[in-house]
Amino acid sequence: MKNLNLVALPHFVSVENLRNDEVEALIKRAEYFKKGGAVARLTSPVYVTNMFFEDSSRTHTSFEMAERKLGLTVIPFDPAHSSVNKGETLYDTSLVMNALGIDLEVIRHSQNEYYEDLINLKQHQKLNIGVINAGDGSGQHPSQCMLDMMTIHEHFGHFKGLKVAIVGDITNSRVAKSDMELLTKLGAEVYFSGPECWYFEEFDQYGKHEELDKLIPKMDVMMLLRVQHERHSGDPNEKKFDAHRYHEKYGINHKRYEAMKKDAIIMHPGPINHDVEVYVIEVNPRASRTVPFLSKITGIEMAQVATRVIMGESLTQQGYSDGLAPEPDMISVKAPVFSFSKLSDVDAYLGPEMKSTGEVMGSDHTFAKALYKAFAGAKMQLPENGNVLLTIEDRDKEKILPIAKQFARIGYRIFATKGTADFLRGHDLHVEPVTKVHEDEESKENILNELRNGKIDLVINTMGHDIEKNSDGFIIRQVAIGQNVPLITALDTADALLTSLENRSFATDALK
Repeated sequence: MKNLNLVALPHFVSVENLRNDEVEALIKRAEYFKKGGAVARLTSPVYVTNMFFEDSSRTHTSFEMAERKLGLTVIPFDPAHSSVNKGETLYDTSLVMNALGIDLEVIRHSQNEYYEDLINLKQHQKLNIGVINAGDGSGQHPSQCMLDMMTIHEHFGHFKGLKVAIVGDITNSRVAKSDMELLTKLGAEVYFSGPECWYFEEFDQYGKHEELDKLIPKMDVMMLLRVQHERHSGDPNEKKFDAHRYHEKYGINHKRYEAMKKDAIIMHPGPINHDVEVYVIEVNPRASRTVPFLSKITGIEMAQVATRVIMGESLTQQGYSDGLAPEPDMISVKAPVFSFSKLSDVDAYLGPEMKSTGEVMGSDHTFAKALYKAFAGAKMQLPENGNVLLTIEDRDKEKILPIAKQFARIGYRIFATKGTADFLRGHDLHVEPVTKVHEDEESKENILNELRNGKIDLVINTMGHDIEKNSDGFIIRQVAIGQNVPLITALDTADALLTSLENRSFATDALK
């Protein structure tokens, strides 16, 4: 707690007048609390009320949770049953709150700059209460902005020179306005994309408006805004809005995600229009698989701990303290197990839906050893010298090159159809050609015959567009499964497998 650079503000209604050192101090303070930092004990009660004249779930609940954790006394306020409905002004309501002893009021309001009447008082007015803006119309959202700055800072450690794209309904987004202003002040480069009908020229002072696909490969941060239909009353563009077309032009899909920088992040202030701004892949850590895995690697019997909590015994009483559990000595890798051979009509190409029917775990003192064990447990064991068949989409050819070179270096022969073979030969790799599925079907060089004759030890297939049952990609995957040939449909998995193959000459430690 000592030597903290604290920020004292009479009100917090906008990010406009925040200095860079104040932003940095606020972020550090927030990170301190996030890591479990102690909250200073108040010497006298501090009373706060949350006055939300617009619907909210995240922001309203977040403020109340923060207030309670900081030791503030929260006084409920229900706008639906307040005197505002009798014609009372916001100033008059605040005056009443002040007279009752409220120290802080957190306000969300549909009117832009509603706070001006509360902080720039007329000569005859008097109000001694702190105002925190939780969102004013389409104006500012300083608290969400600071949360965004903290998120970016936690990932990159700085702002200067970062390229940030703000995409979507910019005109109606108070988050966008706060973020573009503060990011520019902090030295980031701001870019915009989205429908031009929801973009004002005044934003040009902060950055350029460009096509989304031109921005994607250059950006460090992709900030996707919700289309705010509730603010489009009277907007003729609302009647023409089509969610599918919007997603195609301005949403993040798997292809755009793959085109992003490896360390880039996607941000969304919420709430979300599902499958409009982002194609949502559900994160579903199921207790039946995740809890046993975590229990094994941490040594904490989580099911038993949870049962004792349900029965009234706290974590402290069970001997657990705040913060993270100690980091284990072993590295553990979980690998999926697929049963495509038993599900003959299911395509093996990996997509958003879950297709694994189980997992195995590999643990050891190094990542390479743990990975080797995981692949072995998933029955992905390959000979030291073998043959790998590459059936690669055009967009993946540059990515497959270093992987193909690694396979060649460890002694594997490479087989590929003409397009991929020509590309790899152009980079000084020896490749054995095979004909396509429906070309020269009787020839032993036909891709399916090579698989059926046991010549191929591994198939790497990224032909994700081939999902029809008569397509080359689907047929190759099905034949590989039928012949019990290991199949990989993602290049990052192929890269991990190579790490395992290159390091399998070591001795591994058995789990105790």
